[in-house]
Amino acid sequence: MGLNGVSSEDLKKALNSQFSFLNGAKAAITFSIDDCWESTSLALFELLENFNFCGTFNVIAEFAGKKIGFVKFADWNLLKEIALHGNELASHSLTHKPLNTSIVPPHLKKLSNAVRHEDPIRLFWRVISLLKQKSAISNVKHFSFEEELCLSREKIQEKTGVSCKAYVYPGGSYDEQYKAMVMKAGYTSARSGYVGYNSLWNSDIFALKVQIWDSKVDGKTAKRWVNEALRSNYWLIEVIHAVDHPHYIYSANLMDLRKHLEYIAHKRNDLWISTQTRIAEFLNLRLRELKDNRSF
Repeated sequence: MGLNGVSSEDLKKALNSQFSFLNGAKAAITFSIDDCWESTSLALFELLENFNFCGTFNVIAEFAGKKIGFVKFADWNLLKEIALHGNELASHSLTHKPLNTSIVPPHLKKLSNAVRHEDPIRLFWRVISLLKQKSAISNVKHFSFEEELCLSREKIQEKTGVSCKAYVYPGGSYDEQYKAMVMKAGYTSARSGYVGYNSLWNSDIFALKVQIWDSKVDGKTAKRWVNEALRSNYWLIEVIHAVDHPHYIYSANLMDLRKHLEYIAHKRNDLWISTQTRIAEFLNLRLRELKDNRSF
């Protein structure tokens, strides 16, 4: 059998097709749940189950089961249950502290990206959100860069008994040094917070782009993401931080999410809905095949 329980023959057909993902899908979608707040994890776990979808839950390993500020994080029992239902647990570092590997701090790089993509009002709320995030974790024990990468993965695997292959950059920013260290730590893909789509042909699987649910996003906006992915044969990664937290800028409306998943279910035959690791592995195989073909 090939990737994700699919036959080697089906995998070969998909790899040989210029415009399709697995099983002839025109586009791929990953639901990526950042931070794993308890309330959000429960809501998204149940919602995805209702549609027989799976997602990638991005765990801040040192925070699991703890309450920090006003946030209660999912404990290991809940995370293990989520994983047992076909969802992926990815590392979102050990303590979510932005790791400064370059002259420009990661949170400033994230803001510089936002300037290019967002209106001034949303940018203002991004600044406020980042300041609150920094304040909430200011008293958390400091760990080295290597510990943030390696111990988080080890802890997730030890506590849940499932493999952890995917990484999500804290704060969403990265540089080439950061990417290299993620690869060295043994991860097979990494997701950023930068806005965009991922192509079948030239995506960097250690710099995956996203579309982010926040208080300004509704079902119509998310529907456009899906339609664009279908039109251009993209891998769409939808990031969700929180659900129904009206005073939090990165909160999605649960009703809008449900309607959005109904639309995706309607398009199910044209979409491959899977985890970050499974789709990244497929893209990596495709890249290797293209290189092999060029060598002849």
